[in-house]
Amino acid sequence: MLTVNQIVSLLELPGVANKTVEKLIPLLPDGALHNLDIYDVLIENRLAKGLTIDIYESVFFKTSFLLEKLEHLNLKVYSRFDTEFPLRLKTIPNPPLLIYVQGDIKCLTSRPTVAVIGTRTPTDFGYKMG
Repeated sequence: MLTVNQIVSLLELPGVANKTVEKLIPLLPDGALHNLDIYDVLIENRLAKGLTIDIYESVFFKTSFLLEKLEHLNLKVYSRFDTEFPLRLKTIPNPPLLIYVQGDIKCLTSRPTVAVIGTRTPTDFGYKMG
């Protein structure tokens, strides 16, 4: 399964967004993955047009520094595949691949909860939710 580092890196690639990563996940073999294995699957399935190995490796290298910066800001990144990821978020339509949390993630599993969520391009579901 993909690690947080791998998901963040994939989302940093040009032309790759959540939908591309969602298409990629079922194509990957089970177990721990080497970054180059992921690259091969992206290329073989034409999920990242114009992606070169140099760009790919550069983004994966830079992601380590990005995650270190987030750690210094006391921000933790959780993927949908982490056991700590809130179950209620997993059950919504189109659940996020990642959440960025500052503070105790256990607060997201207790009731009542408050969340601040934003997007530049809301879906119809988002409009309905207000």
